[in-house]
Amino acid sequence: MAESAVTIVGLPGSGKTTYLAALWAILNERPPNATLRFRELGANDRSYLTEIAKRWRSAHEQERTLPDIKLVKLHMSGLAGDPVSVTFPDLAGETFVRMWVDRTCSRDVYEYLASTGLLVFVNADRISQVAYIRDAANLAKLAGEPLSAGEPAAWDAKTAPTQVQLVGLLDALRSQPFEEKRRRVAIVVSAWDRAEEEGTVPEKFLAGRMPLLAQYMRQNLAGWDWRVYGVSAQGGEFDPADSSKPRAPNVERLRELPTLAERIKVVGPDGQSNDLTEPLAWVLG
Repeated sequence: MAESAVTIVGLPGSGKTTYLAALWAILNERPPNATLRFRELGANDRSYLTEIAKRWRSAHEQERTLPDIKLVKLHMSGLAGDPVSVTFPDLAGETFVRMWVDRTCSRDVYEYLASTGLLVFVNADRISQVAYIRDAANLAKLAGEPLSAGEPAAWDAKTAPTQVQLVGLLDALRSQPFEEKRRRVAIVVSAWDRAEEEGTVPEKFLAGRMPLLAQYMRQNLAGWDWRVYGVSAQGGEFDPADSSKPRAPNVERLRELPTLAERIKVVGPDGQSNDLTEPLAWVLG
């Protein structure tokens, strides 16, 4: 059986756990058009996957991923019936923030990030952008208010724009102590249902909203194979994890869909589908 390790990379709130929850729920539904098909689950993984998939099925947001590493192992097969075993470490987004800020990681995290395949998640609705003085000046002009100079703000790595942090993380993976190796990297723009309202496609969205990250990938100093996918793993807004907050509008529509796969939309170089395994299958090669 072919053994593969795919690491899911992303900052807090980027959609990593939601993707795993939806993937597990969909694989159990055994959709006929899936590129990868579920065979069996690795040991000691069921309780975690069951919990996050339960929340996904009921259209509730995931709880915050705890700092400990949740290791998920799925045994699947491709369309030709060839078996493949995939290990996912579900790492908290704060793990990657610490890597960016402190330039360090634990040995366990290093071992996982040394894997060949990467799914790099970016939430289309949570991209922290660069703040430009000219934009502030234009807003002040439109509001008819004078723009006055404020106090200089000290550099804080934690508040750096999303694309700056991700480029820093990816660049670390082609530096020592990581070995230079051929990788397949899928940039996954999650919450794609929000991004597609702009009438764009994933590669153009990345170039327009995160030009530094897009330029870094195009320059391709590491010689990686890479693609961009837009993935909507929810199909709409979910009820918040905090029950005291207002419920999401139209959430009952999602709960009443005939099949879970109808919540899914995947947009990639090969077109549109509801096959959530498509980016993973490409990374596996």
